[in-house]
Amino acid sequence: MSYCDDAKPDSQPAKIQPIKCMNYWPVSVCENYINIQGKSMCTKNILFGRYQCCTSCAKVLKVTVNEDGIFESKDDFKFYDESCPEATDRMIAGNSWTPWCLAYKDEADGTNCETAIFQYRCYKTCNIDCGNTRAEQPPATGD
Repeated sequence: MSYCDDAKPDSQPAKIQPIKCMNYWPVSVCENYINIQGKSMCTKNILFGRYQCCTSCAKVLKVTVNEDGIFESKDDFKFYDESCPEATDRMIAGNSWTPWCLAYKDEADGTNCETAIFQYRCYKTCNIDCGNTRAEQPPATGD
């Protein structure tokens, strides 16, 4: 799809799909880290669990990943960012990654937002899809 396909002047840029659940580190490294640190690292450390060793974590957490690399969120192991539907960029030591995200997201022919580290740090800036998550709404009253 080219940049101009179906583009409307006032339309929002297309959402980028979250990366597939897969191990971006070697399986042996992921499994050894989980064996040493415990499977809780898969849910306590989002960078590790979702973006570096996702299939190894899914396996030990008994989460099924389909052939498209998608899984249903289970407890604290989530496919979409935990800030969804109000996506935010990550913070480190009280500082936002947003300036870094803005500076580098269009490098590498505009494909940086399709990488694990950018999706982890720059969920909002990269306009990553939040799926069908919706903010909890109170039930309508019959007024």
